[in-house]
Amino acid sequence: MNKIVFFLLTIIVIIGIIMVSYPVISSIFSPTSQIPIYKESYGNYSVMIYNQSNLSLFKRNVTGVMLVINNIDQEKLGITYVQNSTNTYEVRYIFIKESVVLNNGDVTTAYVNSSEIYIGEDTLLIPIHLSPGTYTILFTNGNFFSVTIS
Repeated sequence: MNKIVFFLLTIIVIIGIIMVSYPVISSIFSPTSQIPIYKESYGNYSVMIYNQSNLSLFKRNVTGVMLVINNIDQEKLGITYVQNSTNTYEVRYIFIKESVVLNNGDVTTAYVNSSEIYIGEDTLLIPIHLSPGTYTILFTNGNFFSVTIS
């Protein structure tokens, strides 16, 4: 009889440990939206693009999703794709707003073509044409962010 009671108590303790630790374990292994997104919008933006080969600027209209994010600790963070329930769009490059040096030595801010997001707070422009709906933006570290286009 004591063996049966001990066995049942052991099973109850194991189930209790699993129930208590499940949220912690699932948060470690399950991707979530852990990258702070401060602002997001979709539209057609007239922006200054930095030409890295001749250190000059040119104005360009870019349609896409603009995000202000805070990349806290991921060194080589990128955006893998943007998807909704029916379509998946691969993101090959993004524009990041940063300080740049022009060929005359002046320093200004402009959008630079990049494939990775730097550590710190950044303004990103993902060049992509989207129809109205809800989309998921997947980062290379497995985290994601949902954005609604109206």
